[in-house]
Amino acid sequence: MGSVASRNVSLGLAERRPRSARRGPSGYRRPGPSEGRGACFRAGAPHGSIPSMVSRARLIAVLLVAAACATRDEKARSRELDQCRVASHSGDELTRCLAVSRNWRADSALQAGRAFQAELDSLERAMQVRVDSALKAQGAQAFTAAAARARRWTECALRLFIDAGGLPVSQGEMDACGQKPTMEELAAYVTLRRPSVRDSVVHRLQLYIPEP
Repeated sequence: MGSVASRNVSLGLAERRPRSARRGPSGYRRPGPSEGRGACFRAGAPHGSIPSMVSRARLIAVLLVAAACATRDEKARSRELDQCRVASHSGDELTRCLAVSRNWRADSALQAGRAFQAELDSLERAMQVRVDSALKAQGAQAFTAAAARARRWTECALRLFIDAGGLPVSQGEMDACGQKPTMEELAAYVTLRRPSVRDSVVHRLQLYIPEP
């Protein structure tokens, strides 16, 4: 009777024991349903997470405001630079415009002035190359035209020399060849015809061309 009563008491205690406090066969205490959810909540959301999120939001807001201010400052500086570039004719003038009229820092104004001067120098060199090229082409055209004007008279004179058989040719006979070229025009023609025209023939032709 005593053993049966003690066993009933132990079973009654076991039935009244909460489910969350029951242990397994090996003695391990298994957490109940409510305890499991509480552990997950504590693991996923530690203390201080909400203030941390607020701090991140404030930081993002500050960064956005700083970016917007930087964008506005950059646009304003770009506008000031364009205005000073229009009013300046050299790097020094641009530097003074930015430093005095726009309150730029000295180093920033100097850097912008140097860049502007380098741009002006580059444009000037490009324009000089174009001018030199145009003058060269114009000179070549003038040289060719001068040679063409001298060609008709010189070829006529050479035929007279051949017909005379080495004898002198009079100025009147030479006048029949038309307008005499200048010394420069004759030199241009001879330069194009060398080496077919000998120096002795060139000297003989020059005798019939009046001095300017």
